[in-house]
Amino acid sequence: MHFMYCLFYISSHPQELHKEINKRIEQSNASYKLNVDRKKRFKEFEVEDFVMVRIRPRRFPQGSVKKLHAKSARPFKIISKINSNNYVLDLLKGFNINHTFNIEYLVAFDELEFNPNNPLHDEPFVNLLSENPSLPSVPNLPHSSNVEKIEAILNDEIISTKEGGRQRYLVHWEGKSVTEDTWIERDELQGLDLYLLELYDVLEMFNR
Repeated sequence: MHFMYCLFYISSHPQELHKEINKRIEQSNASYKLNVDRKKRFKEFEVEDFVMVRIRPRRFPQGSVKKLHAKSARPFKIISKINSNNYVLDLLKGFNINHTFNIEYLVAFDELEFNPNNPLHDEPFVNLLSENPSLPSVPNLPHSSNVEKIEAILNDEIISTKEGGRQRYLVHWEGKSVTEDTWIERDELQGLDLYLLELYDVLEMFNR
């Protein structure tokens, strides 16, 4: 009954809700941008730039190749720019993970040497080009078939950091078991499914 009232209110007050949602998104983006600006290693990339990427082991499906679980890997080409914080990378098929990455996990790739200011320079990495010199280039196939889709947002929480609070969400992936539910941050969720996030925010307003 409460859910039906929520839907009725949403349909009856679309402009008010849209303004409130936009306000919250702008506040969240402003807070996140402030955190990003404080970290000098972050920069804005463009399509066709090559980057190193820190890949968290939890992003890999169970049973995937352990060699790909290194803390960082390089180089990958950016094939799409969702916004200044989220980018789609041209990953190899063997990775079998979401191709969308937050800028927090990306560092500009330098073919000649590591940048001493690069926070990943002393971490192990997988250099796919040098290990596979004859590997053919991966064609730019439609990206939608490779991207994991979020089926539902289950919960949210705010994590305290030195830079302030950061909001993250527990999501259930379409076609995945509950054991693979994942916590992701708000900006990453915005890049994956903005509509679902807006709907979640609206329903949360009624539950408070």
